[in-house]
Amino acid sequence: MVRSMTECSVVCARTPGCTGYNTENTAATHKQCELSAYADTDVGAAIVTDNNYDFYMKVNSGLCPADFVEFRGNCYYIETLNTKTWQEARDHCISMGADLVSLESPGETDFLVPQLPPSWLTGGNDVAVDTQWVWVATGRQVDMCAPIPWAPGEPNNIGLEIYIEFTSYQRNNVGKFYLLKYVCEKSP
Repeated sequence: MVRSMTECSVVCARTPGCTGYNTENTAATHKQCELSAYADTDVGAAIVTDNNYDFYMKVNSGLCPADFVEFRGNCYYIETLNTKTWQEARDHCISMGADLVSLESPGETDFLVPQLPPSWLTGGNDVAVDTQWVWVATGRQVDMCAPIPWAPGEPNNIGLEIYIEFTSYQRNNVGKFYLLKYVCEKSP
């Protein structure tokens, strides 16, 4: 049985002729992977639904490397086995031509969350200027309220916490020696 959007995308990628996929909760609350051989021609993408949200996702475009998942024109590498410090994770992302993920839209967050462990590193940090949080890949300021709120009492900068982790659908700041899983993002 397929349990996640990522697993369903892998099944689709390995199935000849598959151009799209969808996961739904069945009556027994088990996720079901549905494959299709068509895509929405207006946007060149399949409609993907998870957690009551509809997403347009390009699948099997061939633009993303095999270990990446494509969503709304970006490629995501989701590390679910190994943990690294923020700098080690970033170095790994850069070695693949990517950078740590910048969570800048609710759709992007809603797409990634069901596929990830409870806590993982993002590309957010306040290394350059204390309390001025930015996404390392884009240099854009982190929206302090949306699309993801900070956990209560965060950011608190206890113990030189300069990086952003995502945990329980909230942001938290963590120190440079925390070992967590992570997500890399790149344009195809």
